[in-house]
Amino acid sequence: EHNALPGRESDAGWETPMPSSRSRNASTHSNNTSARSIRSSGGGANGSLPSKLSPRPLQVMDRTEKSGYLLPNSANQPLGEGGGGGGGGGGLAVVMKDVEASGGEDEGEGEENPLQRLIAPLISVFQLVIRSSYIATNIVMMAWSITYHSWLTFVLLLWACVLWMIPNQRAAMLRCSPFLVVYAELLLVLQYIYSMNLTEEELPTKGDAVNLGQIGLVKYIYLPVKPLLVKVLYTSMFWITLRQYVQEVVEVSNKEMSTAAALQPFTVAVSTTTTGQPVTKLVTSTQDEPAASPVMQRLGQWLRGLLVKFWIWLVAIMLFVFGIQGSEVVIFRIMYMVLFLIFTITFQLSYTSWRNFLYGFWLTVIVYQMLVLVLTYTYQFDNFPEYWENYTGIPEQLQNDIGLEKFLF
Repeated sequence: EHNALPGRESDAGWETPMPSSRSRNASTHSNNTSARSIRSSGGGANGSLPSKLSPRPLQVMDRTEKSGYLLPNSANQPLGEGGGGGGGGGGLAVVMKDVEASGGEDEGEGEENPLQRLIAPLISVFQLVIRSSYIATNIVMMAWSITYHSWLTFVLLLWACVLWMIPNQRAAMLRCSPFLVVYAELLLVLQYIYSMNLTEEELPTKGDAVNLGQIGLVKYIYLPVKPLLVKVLYTSMFWITLRQYVQEVVEVSNKEMSTAAALQPFTVAVSTTTTGQPVTKLVTSTQDEPAASPVMQRLGQWLRGLLVKFWIWLVAIMLFVFGIQGSEVVIFRIMYMVLFLIFTITFQLSYTSWRNFLYGFWLTVIVYQMLVLVLTYTYQFDNFPEYWENYTGIPEQLQNDIGLEKFLF
């Protein structure tokens, strides 16, 4: 018994570690469980895991910056402050709901209704008219000079002729639009003054040796508002061209500012300020353009192809029409017919030669047409037949044979 007691004591000594090993396993299991809970809640030693182990919160912050929301404070607090890991999870859930809501709104805005499809072609036509306003402005300048014949409007005619012959006509017209608007407004002010009901002594129309009506200072007795209204309509097209010029200047300056901002450090390029919008939105806003209507795109392509094929022949036919019009044969009309015959005969003989001389031919036609227009325009002023006869020695009958004749207005 005495020997057995030590054995039992020894057995008891061997059995005593068993409960400690079980408790050690239980503590290890509890530690693993707490570690999983810490990882699942986003906590760690400092309340957050390293960036390599938790990329999702960074993506959520990026998405929330784009949607315009900020993360709540509980999502940025470490564990043990303001509600622990559960508070951070709740903040992320709120942000995800906001992101999903903003995404749903964007999808709803992207859908087109039938009214937008009907208005889209009209908007495309309006934008095309605005972008092509420089052509209409050039035509209006010539129409103004012909409608109201005077030396002041002759300036508009020469201005339009020079702009027609410049290769980059659009850029030249846009740069000239501020000066054109100022000149047109001066003409409007003069016309407004001469539309008043004033006597000849108060507002004369003729000087000692100068006819002020030839200059452009004409007093209309019957319906003086009519010429004023027409000139206002002409000036409106000049204002549209000026608006297009200012808009393009602003867009270029904004694009330069956005490019300079994009070259700054990353923290500046993506940061939001209290006084303005994010810089990233400024970079992308200048590149956003409204989508054109598919119907107008197909119509524009068809019209462009039609003009490319037949416009050159339309101009050639107009040369033929100018050559045969009128009851008398004059030198101006003979030259039009000569140009038409050169065009058609060269095309029939050699297509390669026709293509090579085409640029020089059209340049010759443009210069000749401008010369005829200027001579015919100036010949309508007072005493010009006498000026031609005195300074050139050409009698009036020969002037008529050349093609210079006076027209009744």
